[in-house]
Parts: sequence; structure tokens; C-alpha cells
Amino acid sequence: MLYVVYSSHLLLNNDRQCITKEENLKLLNNMSTSTHLNDEQANNSLEPILLPQKAQTYDTELKHIVFGIAASANLWEKRKEYVKTWWRPKETRGIVWMDRRVRTRRNEGLPEIRVSADTSKFKYTNRQGHRSAIRISRVVSEALRLGLKDVRWFVMGDDDTVFVVDNVYDVYGDLLGLLGAHPVTPLASLHHLDVVEPIFPGMTRAKAVQHLFKSIRLDSGSIMQQSICYDSKRYWSISVSWGFVVQIWRGVISPRELEMPTRTFLNWYRKADYTAYAFNTRPVTKHPCLKPFIFYMSTSKYDRPKKQTVGFTIAINLTLLFAGGEWNPQKKFLLL
Repeated sequence: MLYVVYSSHLLLNNDRQCITKEENLKLLNNMSTSTHLNDEQANNSLEPILLPQKAQTYDTELKHIVFGIAASANLWEKRKEYVKTWWRPKETRGIVWMDRRVRTRRNEGLPEIRVSADTSKFKYTNRQGHRSAIRISRVVSEALRLGLKDVRWFVMGDDDTVFVVDNVYDVYGDLLGLLGAHPVTPLASLHHLDVVEPIFPGMTRAKAVQHLFKSIRLDSGSIMQQSICYDSKRYWSISVSWGFVVQIWRGVISPRELEMPTRTFLNWYRKADYTAYAFNTRPVTKHPCLKPFIFYMSTSKYDRPKKQTVGFTIAINLTLLFAGGEWNPQKKFLLL
């Protein structure tokens, strides 16, 4: 009933004239004109707003980094060879902090040498450690007190630490398993080289580091970057750690497994097992047919015509690669 009354009311009162399109347009024009005038008045009354300029930023360069190297006078004659490998005279900045004075020679290509402050007044209660840890940990604070200008980062290391300064974990033993599966991130440093085996067999530790830096100087960003590929005809799984090693396994091994370091190395704490690592590892296989065939980098160079960095590797274990066949010594080289 209500609906009928409402409908009849609309029909009886439909004599109201609706707004025509022309009137609608005039109304819109008047509204837009008034809005435009109001905007002009508002703009005239407001003062111009000055946006703050963005502060200029500058990339961090090698000159903004200061290295603090904690060293021992008793071991300096041997360990300074590590420092010579990565230190760049007139480019890198830093100080070697000694526990006492040592003899120095001119033009050795080494950082400035200073003697650390006396730390005998500090208490040391760690029974498993050594008091020298106090002096070593104060390397950064002593470098900071020098008031060097234009410094953004202080980097601390030992005299047996090797830095890849363009790219700026602790284990011991054979680093093959760890470095051969290095992730796709820049290698920044190698530590405690005196307690690990030479990274290249058949060389002293210092010579092995110098050998590695031949590739680092060519392409520091790619050093030890792992690449994985497969030979479908021979059913080989191949892992390339650029500038360091090539490993070949029989059979097809998943990339996830190849990306895990093999436990050729030991934990820094001798009582700890592999579960103490902050990353996943895999055991070293004992079966001879499941072990990889290893090719260490022998030479690397830049091929100008091809505009490519080329590496040559040589096999270190000349054993059977082909099942039932013999290794051909004339083909013991790989070209990468």
C-alpha cells in the first residue's frame, strides 16, 4: 500500500522540470571558473616552497678504509710475506701494530709499523685464551686515536690474514672443500693461513697466496666464485671455482649438494664437530669412484683479442677419470 501511494505521488508531481544538459554545462563552467580564480588567489597568497636539496653522496673507495694489523715481532719476518701479497703501497692505508720494536728495511712495500700501547693494567681472566688478545682487540681503538682524516671504515686483521682489498670464517686444515664451494659473493679475506695447509699443493703457504693473487689481480670480483655445469655425454658433474680449482665427479649430482662444502677442513675449536658450523656441510666420501678429480689453477691471463680472462688448470691426482680406461697425461690440462 505504501509503495502505491509513493508511486502515485511521483506521478502527480512530475511537472517539476529537470535540469537540462545546457543548464548543467553552465553550472559546471561557473564552478570551474570560480575554482580557477580561487586557485589563483591561493597561489598568489602562498610563498614559494623551497624543497630541500638532497645531500651529495660519495661512494666508499679504498682510500676511505684503514687496516689495523695485529702482528708479533717473533713471527713478523715470516708473516710479512702475507702482507706484501695484498698490500698496495701508496693506495692502501693502515698500520701494523707490534708487541715490540722490529727492524725495518726501506722499500719493502709494507705498511707503517708502530708498537702497541702497554696492556698490562688490563685484567684478563679467560683461562683458555691468551693475554695478547687484549692488545689485538685494541688495534682498532689505537688506530682511531691517531685521528686519521677521511676514514669511513676500520678493518682489523692479523699478520697471517690476507685481504682481497677490492672485495672488502675460522677453520683450519685443508680449505679445498670450503673454497671450492664458495658462494656467489665476493671473497673478502682469508684468515689464519699459518694453521691451514697451503691452498695450492706443492707450494709454501706464502707462495700459494701469491699464486692465487695472479687471478685476483685479473678479476677480484670473480675469484673463487662457484659455477656448476654438466657433461651429458659422459655423465659428469663439474664445479668450477674460478681462479682456484675445477672438480669433476662421475655421475649427476644435484646443484644443492655441490653447493655444500665438503668437510676437508676442521673447526677452529678442536673439540667441536661439524654441527658447530653456521652453514651446512657434507662428508668426504671414502669410495675412490665417488671422489672428485681435482684440477688446480696453474696459470691465468687476459686474452686481449677475445677480451676474456682465461685460466689454465692442471690435474693434481692423475688417476683414472674414465671408468675402465687410462688417464692420458697429454690431456691433463683444462682451458677455462
